[in-house]
Amino acid sequence: MLKNYLKIAFRNLRKHKGYSFINVAGLAIGMTCCALIMLYVQHEASYDCFHQHANRLYRVALDAGVGGRFIKSATTSAPMAATLVQELPEVENAGRFWPVNRVLVSHGEKRFYEDNLIYADSSVLNMFSFPLVQGEAKTALAEPNSIVITEAMAEKYFGSDSPLGKVLR
Repeated sequence: MLKNYLKIAFRNLRKHKGYSFINVAGLAIGMTCCALIMLYVQHEASYDCFHQHANRLYRVALDAGVGGRFIKSATTSAPMAATLVQELPEVENAGRFWPVNRVLVSHGEKRFYEDNLIYADSSVLNMFSFPLVQGEAKTALAEPNSIVITEAMAEKYFGSDSPLGKVLR
């Protein structure tokens, strides 16, 4: 029975080539679009999910029209974080990030230009759950001019010594 159905299907495909091509192409395009949309949604839904309170983290975006152009940016004015916490009871905490590139960092005789550094408020480590190898998240950025560095950066400047309490310039 199945063999007969397949024979009839192939005969119809050969007999109506244009109609068959349109149907198969439409099916292929539809399945491809579905797969791409599914991958996009999966990527967006899995972004930064490792944070303990990921469902309560939001990013403020700025949509502005300047000189006839429409600009979308994640950049806002510096006082906005404190204002959001004071004015909106729904906002429990706010943190600011300021990315910088090409900064000369030194420790003793070791000097390197570092890219992709980020200045951040002390509240950032309370909001996000980045695992720390040494030290505590609550006190890590409490003092002015304090930093949190990656294991690779600690090894580059300090070798096997503990980086806690050391000075980078």
